[in-house]
Amino acid sequence: GEEGNANDSAYESDEWTPPEKEVTPQKKKITFEERVKLCQAFKVNNGHLNIPTSKNKAKGDDDYGLGKWVETMRRNYRAFFNGELVNKGRNNKQVIGYQLEVLEEIGFDFGSNGGNEEAEGTSSEQGTPTQKVNVTRRVWEYRVAQCRQFKVENGHMNIHHSDQELGNFASRMRALYNRRLEGKEPLTQVEKDKVRYLDELGFAFDGKFDVNLQKFMEFKQRTGESKVPQKHAPDKKLGTWAAHVRQENNKLNRGEKSDYLTADRLRKLATAGFAFSEKAQRETPWEEYFDKLSAYRAEHGKDPPTSHPEMGYWITKQRAYYNKKVDGDPKHYMTDEREEKLRSIGFVFQAGSRMSEEHRASMRAGLKKTFDDRLAEFVAWKEKHGHPYVPTVTPGEDKHLGRWVAKQRLAYKAFQGKEVSKKYGKLTAEQALKLSQAGFAFEASHIRRTPKDNVDATKPNEDQEYEQQNELEWANYEHSADPFV
Repeated sequence: GEEGNANDSAYESDEWTPPEKEVTPQKKKITFEERVKLCQAFKVNNGHLNIPTSKNKAKGDDDYGLGKWVETMRRNYRAFFNGELVNKGRNNKQVIGYQLEVLEEIGFDFGSNGGNEEAEGTSSEQGTPTQKVNVTRRVWEYRVAQCRQFKVENGHMNIHHSDQELGNFASRMRALYNRRLEGKEPLTQVEKDKVRYLDELGFAFDGKFDVNLQKFMEFKQRTGESKVPQKHAPDKKLGTWAAHVRQENNKLNRGEKSDYLTADRLRKLATAGFAFSEKAQRETPWEEYFDKLSAYRAEHGKDPPTSHPEMGYWITKQRAYYNKKVDGDPKHYMTDEREEKLRSIGFVFQAGSRMSEEHRASMRAGLKKTFDDRLAEFVAWKEKHGHPYVPTVTPGEDKHLGRWVAKQRLAYKAFQGKEVSKKYGKLTAEQALKLSQAGFAFEASHIRRTPKDNVDATKPNEDQEYEQQNELEWANYEHSADPFV
């Protein structure tokens, strides 16, 4: 048995095994960035980028691979402008567009006839041109035209990185802009020129911040004001943004950190003339607006409307200053000289009926009342009239209470989970309970006329004062007070 085991071992050790296959090392794939470096080295050695193609070269030649790649780039150049590329797969338009942009920046010669054939002037294997090298800016001009069209269609140039046509281009331009800010890796002269040109064109390197900054500059150009009012701005979002900028600037003035106002953003705001102070002075002279007003009245025979894009805001301010002067407010800015000049051309200081002092005092008092104050008024009104149906649209003494009642009904619907405009708010459980305990009428659509005092509201009465209880009318009513305040 032992002898048999020994023989078995000897047999196993002499067993034939097939030879290992010789593995041919795979050739490393050269990236686009590496090809660009080869092109730059070619330019250093030859003084140009009219690189010869692989034509008349053997596969083993050193320049064969670069020549084949050059042919591909020239074909892609032609296909790009002929609309033969798509946004996916091997012929990805964005990827190829990016490659063409980079090559154009280093002075790559895409060949004559837009890359249809080998570049004119390549007369030797060394690539020494006999004619002028064919270097263009066609890709850049195409991108600029696309950016302009984007602005026409969208009103801004804040191109998102996911945009199918310009996403890659926009991301690359923002990367160049950030490199310039950081100063770690200097830009080439071509890259600097591109960033500068796009900046002048209105390209939003800083996203929404640049969009708002552009709106501010348009506002300033239109009105002459360097301070955007938060509450009365034609564009409320712009007013909110301007207020946020001032708040962040106040943080910096207090020695606190601001994550929003970077050094570059502060530079842009200062260059644009943004008023960080709440008391910004007018930069466009008053006389200049007066001359424009005089010319407008001479042509049209009347004052411009307050919606006028250039003078509307200024006219509104002059009327407000005049009203302050009449009321005895020392901060009216309406000097006697200015008033006299405006009167001399027939300027209308009072456009429409002016609110009486008594009415304004009533409104101010109404704005200060709390939910509980209004609830107490409602209870008193209900006890006096014998029913809970306060008229919601009335010019009388119940005007503010009526508005408050109408808003509580809508806020109650929101409390129930029904779809109601957010501007009416939403009752809390505590408020809903208080109203219910006070006998508040949450539903009044069945009441067509305000009932007389101590009369059953469910019975029609021809002598009752007519009061339409239409919530749609209230929803469209431009009310001036917030009943919840």
